[in-house]
Amino acid sequence: MHDLYARPQHPYTIGLLGAIPRPGAADEQGRLREIPGRVPSLAELPGACAFAPRCPRADDRTRSELPELREIGPEHLVACFHPGQNGAAP
Repeated sequence: MHDLYARPQHPYTIGLLGAIPRPGAADEQGRLREIPGRVPSLAELPGACAFAPRCPRADDRTRSELPELREIGPEHLVACFHPGQNGAAP
């Protein structure tokens, strides 16, 4: 579990952790970092990655296929075609 916070791999996890309010985290207008776009309806989940419309790493594959859950480290699973903090798999 510690790895989730120390080395997040999924872009959504990275976005959520980046949106945590912290002293000094707001921009010049006082806004906190956010994940752009809309959350998909749970009643109409897409057949591809549900985060793709809001993901900075999305590509044609992400928008057309559903990523499978896979292990990328000891007890560290991710369902993403492009895991890693900088877009590269560890």
